[in-house]
Amino acid sequence: MYNLHAQNQAFMHPKIAGAALLLYAAIAAPGNAQSRSAAHPALSSADVDDIARLELLEDRRLLDTNDLGRILAAPHPELRRRAALAIARIADKRGIAMLRANPLDHDTAVAATTVFAVGQLRDTGTVAWLDSLLTDPKSAPTVATEAAVALGKLKTAHARAALAVYLARTTAIPRNTATIGEALLSIGRALPRGDLAPIIKWTHSTHEEIRWRATWALFRPRDPAAVATLLVMSKDSSALVRSWAVRGLTKPQADSSNNTVAAETLLLAAAKDPDRRVRTEAIRALATYGDGPAFSAMYAGLRANDSWIAVSAAEGLGRMRGDSSVARLVGATAGNRPCAVRLTAMQSLQAFAPAEALAAAKKIAGDTPGYCRTTALQAIARDTTRSMADRRADVSSSDPIVRAAALRAMGAWGDTSDLPFLLDVFDKTRTDSSTAIASAAAAAVAGVQRRHGAGASIFFARFTTPPSSTSLRRDVERAFGAAARQAWQAWPAWPAAAPAQRPASAYRAIVERWIVPDYEGKPHPIAVWETPRGPIELELYPGDAPLAVDDFVRTIESRAIVGTEFTRVVPDFVDQQRTIRDENILRDEVNRHRLTRANLAWATAGLDTGSPGYTLNHTPQPHNEGDFTSLGRVIRGMDAVDRIQLGDRVTAARMLTGVPPR
Repeated sequence: MYNLHAQNQAFMHPKIAGAALLLYAAIAAPGNAQSRSAAHPALSSADVDDIARLELLEDRRLLDTNDLGRILAAPHPELRRRAALAIARIADKRGIAMLRANPLDHDTAVAATTVFAVGQLRDTGTVAWLDSLLTDPKSAPTVATEAAVALGKLKTAHARAALAVYLARTTAIPRNTATIGEALLSIGRALPRGDLAPIIKWTHSTHEEIRWRATWALFRPRDPAAVATLLVMSKDSSALVRSWAVRGLTKPQADSSNNTVAAETLLLAAAKDPDRRVRTEAIRALATYGDGPAFSAMYAGLRANDSWIAVSAAEGLGRMRGDSSVARLVGATAGNRPCAVRLTAMQSLQAFAPAEALAAAKKIAGDTPGYCRTTALQAIARDTTRSMADRRADVSSSDPIVRAAALRAMGAWGDTSDLPFLLDVFDKTRTDSSTAIASAAAAAVAGVQRRHGAGASIFFARFTTPPSSTSLRRDVERAFGAAARQAWQAWPAWPAAAPAQRPASAYRAIVERWIVPDYEGKPHPIAVWETPRGPIELELYPGDAPLAVDDFVRTIESRAIVGTEFTRVVPDFVDQQRTIRDENILRDEVNRHRLTRANLAWATAGLDTGSPGYTLNHTPQPHNEGDFTSLGRVIRGMDAVDRIQLGDRVTAARMLTGVPPR
């Protein structure tokens, strides 16, 4: 059973956490392959072949109606369940007709997965059917819960109305606790606003998990009508509830509801809350006020030793842009402050004190290693007041970090006369073991093209063989967009940056290595990352994301992840690693694990666009539900996750258990 520790496990008293865990297990457990009993029938060799076929269809996004229809009707429930899941992942709306062709399966795991699959295909014509499953007292709890989640993915007024009726009429009993929790998150995702009474009803629940979901649903639409209730919830006994409530007390919402004074007073108190999540969100909300008390709170936050608070205050001062803020932000760029605070203060200064920002960038570039130095050098390279001689000197620098930053900046100031030089740089460096310089040169050519209408045709006509680096091909495609895609079609020798197709035999190997042991109840694979903040232990979901797990384990075993930096650390949101160069593009395997606190995933810009590194959630992310693959979860070391600093690296990584031989 997917019994992730309560969303706020790292912040709770052990006795409270134990009670919350029981409730959260009821709300969040999706009933995936891990929870199958030994009584379920074994998988035959032919069954394994069929699952391998499904994996191939998922991976290649092929809606083979013959094979999918045959496996949907298989005697084995696991085959039927996985066929429904495959249709969801193939992401072809024609699959809805296949999923709806027959009544829901008598096996509740199959039925719930079918409803999940329909939700993933996001067809507004399914609202009435989903509503009937949500409100039918005979629906299995997992089926009703997936119907609630599916309605949230549609985000329409019709879907919101169905959720509102359900929340208004239902009464909480153990059987429907999970459904209520997901219905609250789903109604918060709806784009149109509506009656808040069905949500407010659940703010009085005795269960923390229900209250935070109701609070999130009130905060998310930024509806001024929610402010009065959010003021109440901002005093809740649960820090998790308070942290969501204060987000909705921004000045525009408070002004529109005539609660400005009360909201700001509460936020000023919340900025001193014992819980760092509440303090972080209060500082962010106070940045919208811009008066004396708000500035004072920002200045106090900027001095905080906790980087979550200091970074949030530096961001806020950049938006508030007070003259008296300049000296304080400059002070925050000093060498004794954490990298994230220094960079954020520098970036805030760029908006209204560019000379001070440039001076700060030069300090950071001179004495800060890694990602922070690179970011500062890029700020220097973009400075339009520097002489052309200085810019060209940077382009020829012997320091590769300086050179890459200067090349990327050439896209903003170079012209067509610079193209021969840039093309020559690309040609000389595209076969290097590190392709950062070549990628920077390609980005500069693309920048010249966008400003002067020249560059792309010259770029693609110059070369007759593709770069050997997958990452470089991907960077070229990212830089040139449609021009690159046209070149791929006309020039088969330089394929698009997409993973090579696996042979059919590889899918059976993946099924035997990951899916079969998971179905049989074998322990999940566990990995550990060593970081400067402590070890992070990760449990993987091999039955629910087998392709991603296989790739993750390969990345660990090859040591490719060692040295990877955390280049995006958003307080009270996410830690995100830099993309590991020359790693595979990952195939999304969205599943029924929710995007919770402690979730392990990866960043994407759309279906099948992501690649390692990975992301770790500080908080739940209901607004992203259905868009990201849940690959696993942190089972130990969330305290380290919460302390990760910008520029920290994975210093070592290994698999601990649960890795069958290849």
